[in-house]
Amino acid sequence: MSTSNTSMSDTSEIQFRNRKCRCEVRATFRISESKENPVMVYFACLFNNTNGCGLFEWWMPLHK
Repeated sequence: MSTSNTSMSDTSEIQFRNRKCRCEVRATFRISESKENPVMVYFACLFNNTNGCGLFEWWMPLHK
């Protein structure tokens, strides 16, 4: 798996490892806009809205 850096602002970055779902495609990296979990980052199946595998996984920071 490859590692990517995504800049959240001028002063901070997050690191994550790309994931594939059971559909064998790269999972999407999303930010929650719900009231219960505002601004929480998660992975989801690219095809969740159209018969996808249903992958949903909260992002956890990589430990160095």
